[in-house]
Amino acid sequence: MLEEEFFLQGDMEKEAGLPVMPLMNRTQDSAATAQGFFLDKMVIPLLAPYTNFLLPAFGERLLDNIEENKQRWAQLVNKHGKKTAAELVPLET
Repeated sequence: MLEEEFFLQGDMEKEAGLPVMPLMNRTQDSAATAQGFFLDKMVIPLLAPYTNFLLPAFGERLLDNIEENKQRWAQLVNKHGKKTAAELVPLET
């Protein structure tokens, strides 16, 4: 649903004659293909310091889950090509 919201914003930007922001162009972008970058550059740097305040096993599990999530998205994209997240999720089985 977030991806569709991004695409709707991109549609409005295009309609207004504005440049379409990254991840907002429904004909070129995919949240699925951006997951590795997003998790590596945004989520992990914000989450990793926070895990110091948690039980060590819980913090490690959070970071492990992010890594598993990254790998799952990469496998789906490698297997099925560049599709939207909404198209890839049903193909996960």
